[in-house]
Amino acid sequence: MDNPIIVMSPAQVEQLIANSVAKGIQMALGSNGQKSEPLPPTIPLKKAAEISGKTPNALRVQISIGNLKCMHRGSRIYLDTDYFQRWLRGEDEPESNPLEILK
Repeated sequence: MDNPIIVMSPAQVEQLIANSVAKGIQMALGSNGQKSEPLPPTIPLKKAAEISGKTPNALRVQISIGNLKCMHRGSRIYLDTDYFQRWLRGEDEPESNPLEILK
């Protein structure tokens, strides 16, 4: 039996990714699926790493080169939940390319 090929428009792919990211964040934050609770406004770096499948150090590198914005509360790093979702989908680009400095 042949598997059918599914053709999706870029908008459909974008929506699929957005839904997957939102669902992953809710699952990682402990939403049990019974009630749709709003996500907290900020998430700690460790939780963001779990959600994204990256290590906390990989996210720190992205922060240090200016590709990912964060907030510091004392010695802890937090990310705005809405911004982080957009960043994971590739919708939030940094103002300047930090690699341009190295050229």
